[in-house]
Amino acid sequence: MQGSNVVVLQLEILKAFPTSEATNKALASMLAFAHETQVLSVRTKTTTRKRLVSS
Repeated sequence: MQGSNVVVLQLEILKAFPTSEATNKALASMLAFAHETQVLSVRTKTTTRKRLVSS
C-alpha cells in the first residue's frame, strides 16, 4: 500500500464494506459516476445553449 489514512466508519457502512478494498472500490465507483454525471451535465447545458442561440 503506497500510503494510508485511517477512517472511522459508521457500523452500517462497515457492514456493507467490510474491507478496505471493498470501500475503495465503492468510493472509486462513486467518484467515476459523479465525474460522468458532471460531464454529461456540462454537455447538456452546452447543447441547450446552442439550440437557444440557433432558434
